[in-house]
Amino acid sequence: MADSNECKKDPVYRPGEAAIKAEFLLPINKDGAGEPQNEESKSDLSEDVTAKRIKLSDDGAPETSSADNAQPVDDGQEKEAGQQKEKQRGRNKQRPGRARQPPSEKLCPVLKDVLASEPEPRCTFPGQCHFLHDPAAYLAKKPADLGPRCYMYEEHGRCPSGLTCRFGASHTTPEHRSSEGDPEKWAAYQALRPTRNALTKDVQRQLWKRRYDFSVSNAAVQRFDRRPSSAQRGGQRQRPGRRPAEGTGEAPPAQNGVGPDAPMTTPETAPAAAAGSETTTTAATDPAVPTDASVATPGATAAPAPAQDAVSAEGPAVADANTSPAPGAVSAAVGNTTGPVDGRGDSAQSTVCSEKPIGSHSDTDFVKPRPAEKKKVDWQDQLYLAPLTTVGNLPFRRLCRRLGADITCGEMAMATNLLQGAQAEWALVRRHHSEKVFGAQICGNNPGVLTRCAQLLNETCELDFIDINLGCPIDLVYQQGGGSAMMRKRSMLENTCRSISSVIDIPLTLKMRTGVFRGANIAHDLITSAADWGVDMVTLHGRSREQRYTKLADWQYVAECSRAAHPLPLYGNGDVLSWEEYEAKKAASGVAGIMVARGALIKPWLFTEIKERRTWDIRSSERLDLLKEYTNYGLEHWGSDTEGVEKTRRFLLEWLSFLYRYIPAGLLERPPQRINERPPAFRGRDDLETLMASGNCRDWVTISEMLLGKVPDSFEFLPKHKANSYG
Repeated sequence: MADSNECKKDPVYRPGEAAIKAEFLLPINKDGAGEPQNEESKSDLSEDVTAKRIKLSDDGAPETSSADNAQPVDDGQEKEAGQQKEKQRGRNKQRPGRARQPPSEKLCPVLKDVLASEPEPRCTFPGQCHFLHDPAAYLAKKPADLGPRCYMYEEHGRCPSGLTCRFGASHTTPEHRSSEGDPEKWAAYQALRPTRNALTKDVQRQLWKRRYDFSVSNAAVQRFDRRPSSAQRGGQRQRPGRRPAEGTGEAPPAQNGVGPDAPMTTPETAPAAAAGSETTTTAATDPAVPTDASVATPGATAAPAPAQDAVSAEGPAVADANTSPAPGAVSAAVGNTTGPVDGRGDSAQSTVCSEKPIGSHSDTDFVKPRPAEKKKVDWQDQLYLAPLTTVGNLPFRRLCRRLGADITCGEMAMATNLLQGAQAEWALVRRHHSEKVFGAQICGNNPGVLTRCAQLLNETCELDFIDINLGCPIDLVYQQGGGSAMMRKRSMLENTCRSISSVIDIPLTLKMRTGVFRGANIAHDLITSAADWGVDMVTLHGRSREQRYTKLADWQYVAECSRAAHPLPLYGNGDVLSWEEYEAKKAASGVAGIMVARGALIKPWLFTEIKERRTWDIRSSERLDLLKEYTNYGLEHWGSDTEGVEKTRRFLLEWLSFLYRYIPAGLLERPPQRINERPPAFRGRDDLETLMASGNCRDWVTISEMLLGKVPDSFEFLPKHKANSYG
């Protein structure tokens, strides 16, 4: 009889699979996946494996076996396979809608937080208000409290949610008033101005009525416009962004939705189409704070789109990297909207700005800030938290800041929506007082919109820098000429950088990818000129737009760009999930610093590991404490009423869709974890650790119920992202 030890075999790990200690591995079934606990989880697991296992070969094509290659595949099968592949990556577009509470079930805002010592307030819209005005009736219908302790009341001395707070039993009186709390603690909290960069009603009204003074931006864009005038072209009018092909008289074909043959908006439908397209772009890029229809100002949607939106909608009409819209289009985009508009679409102010100055300098050359007058940021050896769509909200940045992040940046905001005064877009530039170095990232497709947006943010917000997004791979943004499409329009990008740098007194930075197509790197050509354009720092993600997040980041190319950029600081980005990788990549590439993106979503304590140069084998109870801290920050930021609780829950679930991918260091045979390694099915060292490692949405909801109470029976959740985190 053979020895029993001979029957024991070491586990076999496939390429790209994390090495888990044998005692934590789950039994393997015939399909190669861990044996699920029940039929329901088995179905979810199979769906998750199908959706996630998209591998690309070296040439970017889906990997196939030799048997598959031997079988002929017709065009219909190839098309179906391509459509299936497209469904398995990107964004979940068929997400269930969120249930909203009707105004008739909400308490009037003037009644929700009234102290016992204050007189009875009166509604400012008597007879027209759609909210409840009977506190007793509201409390009778209000759902049960989620807990006995209110974070805001205990931490800051008062809860602004008052009677609507889902933890309100601790700070409400029998007379349906708010308790006095601790006035000194509350006054100290208010003096901090904890949340900044809110859009004021006065600025919003000016933007809606197109009365905000953008004359400085208009003049800057005109001054740095390098294109020939209409007279120099012989008076011939050209279609914006269209350049005839050499020797044929024909325009080059559109490429990837960016070119003269791409769909363009007609002048008659430009304002409406631009507003609609930019609004859709915001949804596609996942704004952190959704618009509440019950509290949104009606004027936000009724206000007509600004004149420059017509050019924004025509952003795709760019033939190549050196082509930009015609002067007439830019005049319509950047003209002063305060003056009357003539038949050519140019305002009186834009006509004045386009006049040739007497002498070698214009007046604006003497009022722009000198480099010595601009605010300086120390870019050397800083830990930079990347702008993260949806999950990079203020509570998450605040948590990462406490864990060691030095520089933070708001989520990508669409410049057009900021100029239209959209509250949901302005929520993306909110800043917490604990963020010591904070910037806003904007995305657009022409110099006029981006320069005006930069001027607006510089004058109305507390920012340490402004970042231009040149790397967004989302199709809707790219097809509109924004994001990574801007990398192919060098002259327009130069005009944008020079114009913005001349109108702001804070640093200007760029975040870009290696290029649009894999194997066709163009970032080095832009980086070498960025300093001359007024750029203070560049961040380079070591992947192309075509790659998105598949394959490993090309740090060798990052190193080449770092040497070419010197003395301009360059930050590298891509695949950093441990302090060992951070130090190795930083030393090998010679970058000024490293931006952390998905690594912070999977393990936000990565900043602590890097600063302390140690691997933190964090326990499940410690991870739960971090989730509690994030939840408290969310309730403070979004409110502790029913809507605030559900908003906090939704963003918590979005974060959990990344957080579950963390593999505890104590379970690995060969730590540290690599960001492109997929774990086999495993169990944790306790039940909570096993629960946190689950990829089942229902388990994420269970974790949220441990912190925010039980969800309604009809509650559904589907994560917004289907990104392949494992590369």
